[in-house]
Amino acid sequence: MGLLVENWMFEPEDFVLVKEKADIPDLGLLIDIGHLNLYEKQMEKRADEYIEALPLEIYELHLHDNDGVKDYHLPL
Repeated sequence: MGLLVENWMFEPEDFVLVKEKADIPDLGLLIDIGHLNLYEKQMEKRADEYIEALPLEIYELHLHDNDGVKDYHLPL
């Protein structure tokens, strides 16, 4: 496994640019479920569609919870 990029309030297409510019063969994603919840609530987009559109392989998950407004890192 190479370098992992964590999602935040980025659109899936933003990772296309990262992939092109980074030129790292094993570049992948660390999906933060709490960040994904914030994205879904604040951007009014579906998390499953976001994940399907990602251009990089998901290597790792970071699990925590929040209220969709602030990134509190609450327990699940």
